[in-house]
Amino acid sequence: VMNLERRIAHLLASQRKLRNLVDVDALTRLPNRRHFHELAERAIEQARDAATLIVFDVDRLRRINEMLGHATGDEALRQIGTALRETLRRRDVAGRLGGDEFAVVLPRTRLADSAIVVSRITARLDDRQVAPRIARVALNVGAVQFKANETVGDALRRADAELVAKRDAARLAEVGGDGGAVPASPPDETPTAEPVAAKDAPTPSALMSLIPVGEVKVAPAR
Repeated sequence: VMNLERRIAHLLASQRKLRNLVDVDALTRLPNRRHFHELAERAIEQARDAATLIVFDVDRLRRINEMLGHATGDEALRQIGTALRETLRRRDVAGRLGGDEFAVVLPRTRLADSAIVVSRITARLDDRQVAPRIARVALNVGAVQFKANETVGDALRRADAELVAKRDAARLAEVGGDGGAVPASPPDETPTAEPVAAKDAPTPSALMSLIPVGEVKVAPAR
């Protein structure tokens, strides 16, 4: 009987490990794209139009890779995963969509309140900079509120469009408003939005009312 119990326990542990390999991104320890969609749909099904979706990527990750090597770029992505796990609530869902692109679903959170969450993420990431004096890690962000009956995939497309629009506005501002052409993105660099931290940063009084810190939702044990 004891041998049988040990075998069952070992089998269950093996199944959990295999499921984790299928569902979780090994570098950031966040749900991968497919599993993020599953968890996000589950998290917002009770109040879909009261939830907010945030997408973000790393501003000019290519520059970090070229200057400091891909190992440093990977470490930057790893630290983003850590920052998300340390700052989000238990009911929130975060995932790595691929490359340097991440997404966060905030159930029962209005779009106007998502700026506070973004500020918490960027503040925690600032504490974990891999090369603060050479190439700081900054995030480009797009956010939308879910519409009634909208899927996670549809909301992601709208949030991506928001991110691209902010990125184009930021690149236009970089030329100094002198009428010059906006520099084109390098071929292998995804269009991005302006780094977080400027005009939409919440006030100190707003930061005093932050939502309690929790954990990123990951796959349940099976």
